[in-house]
Parts: sequence; C-alpha cells; structure tokens
Amino acid sequence: MANNVGVLLATDMQALPDSVEQWAIKNYEDKLSGGASLQVAKNILESSFKLEAGTSSMGAVVSLVQTPGLHSPAYLAEVARVLVSGGDLIVQEPLLAEAQEQKCSSAQTKAQLERNLLLAGFVNLEVVDSVVGVEIAKACTTSSVALNVVAVKSSKPSWDTGSVFQIRKKVSNQNGNFRTSGNYQPVKLTAGETVDDFPLNSKPAVKVDLSSDFKNDEEELIDEDDLLTEEDLKAPVLPAAESCAPTKKACKNCTCGRAELEEKEQETKLTTAQINNPTSSCGSCGLGDAFRCAGCPYRGMPTFKLGEKITLGGSLLVADA
Repeated sequence: MANNVGVLLATDMQALPDSVEQWAIKNYEDKLSGGASLQVAKNILESSFKLEAGTSSMGAVVSLVQTPGLHSPAYLAEVARVLVSGGDLIVQEPLLAEAQEQKCSSAQTKAQLERNLLLAGFVNLEVVDSVVGVEIAKACTTSSVALNVVAVKSSKPSWDTGSVFQIRKKVSNQNGNFRTSGNYQPVKLTAGETVDDFPLNSKPAVKVDLSSDFKNDEEELIDEDDLLTEEDLKAPVLPAAESCAPTKKACKNCTCGRAELEEKEQETKLTTAQINNPTSSCGSCGLGDAFRCAGCPYRGMPTFKLGEKITLGGSLLVADA
C-alpha cells in the first residue's frame, strides 16, 4: 500500500463532531504518519453519493450515516473506487432487527447491508464497535420500529480488477516426476534424487515419443477399392445425341423430357367431343376465365352454356385491318 494515501470520513451530516475526527486520527495513526491527510466528505446525499477523492487515493474510508439505507450497492461501488487495493472500510448506519417489519422507508437489515458489501466486492466482513457521535436521523426515531446503530468493517481485496499473472503447467519427466514448466535447464535424476532436490531454475528433460503411433501392426487398413462392386466400376452409358433429333413425337424410351411435355399438351388440348358437348366437373367452366380452374381446358374461350355447342362469331375469323 502506498505511503501517501489518506483517510476519508464520509457522512450525510452537515458536520462531524470533533470526537469523531480524533477517533479517526487515533485509529489510523499508521496510515496518517507518512504525511497523508485526513479528509472529510459531508452531505453525501447532496452530491448524489459522488466522492471528490481520486481513484485509489485512500487507504481507509469510514462512512458514518444517520439515515437508514444509504449504503446502497451504487454508493459502495463509489467507495471501492477511491480505496486502494487492500484498503479498509467501516460503514455505520441505523439497521432494522432481523424479525422486525420494515416501516421506516429505505431501512435495511444487517443481512442486507452485508449483501451490499459483498456485491460491491468487499471481503472479510465483521461487526465492530460503532463510532460514538453519529446518531439516528430524527425522521426515523419517531416510528414504532426500533433501529440499532451497527458498524461493519470490511476490506477491499489486495488484487486489482483486470490484473493478470502467469500460470505454470506441470509436466512429467521419464521417471514420472512432475515439475512446473518454465525456462529451465534439463537435468538428470540419479538414484535417490527427486525433482525437489534441484533449484527452481532447472527442469527435468521431457521426452515425447510419437513413433509408436505409426508402428501398431495390429490395426489393418481397409483398401477403398475393395469396397467397389463391378456395377460401380462400369461407366454409365449416355444416350446418343442423334436419338433426340427433332421429330413429331418423342422417342419410345425418351429421357430428355419431351414425353412429359407432350403429355401436358395432350391434357390441355380440347377434343371434338369436348367442343361439341362441353361438360364441367366443377360447373364453372362456362362462366368465363374468372371462374375457371388453372388447368381448365376451356381457358381463353368465351362463355357458354353447358351442353351447348361452342361456336365462334364471324368477326373472330376476320383478320384485323
């Protein structure tokens, strides 16, 4: 911990009694002896719980409040900001008894206060003697709920958030002994010696033999060609290009898709019987294209009555001028 860090007294009061400052000077004499100063932050409610102290500038913080519930996780996080790693923290506020019903607004129990401290990252929580001179706020003394002033001491961990360190991996030598890895010189162990007999700047030689992975005669490899049958080895016979020459009809064994196209054309082609005696399975073919199905053979033709022969007007047979 740095020698120039100070001690901070934080409170929601207008002023702290002189006895409280004298108590702080006496209890933190070791931290104030190196030229560090004792600072007092008053009216933390008016500053929205923002402390003027710099980051990691305080070796200890004592927060004495007379209003219940002020040690919230947000305020304790601000306290953790100004504390150095390993710094001490004492929080004191009026608390509810565990079995009492909460009637004073924002009042919390000892368990709730300790939970807030843990969430803010503080460790080593313990209840200590309260500091004399900070009373309970008058707004809560008139309620029927009894409040007790409790002080809890904790500390900020010695490690900083985001700090890193190297982890050494254990490796074994030929004799089965373990040693942490690092920039060490290989050594040989004789009878009766262990790796603990050597300094940390040495390391037993480690040998990795992978040759045994390629000398296992018990495993037999399968030839991929043996999995192929005679049918697989035969080359496929493709149809000749002349077999699908332009003709009126598709080939007998057509594979180019022409037979399917002719079948579709045959389905949509009107026969003489359909023209002379039109019938409909849905009853809507004669009403026009708006009422005909997508595959109706009468699509594109004028409306007609079912059972009546379809005739085209003379004007339809005359070419446009």
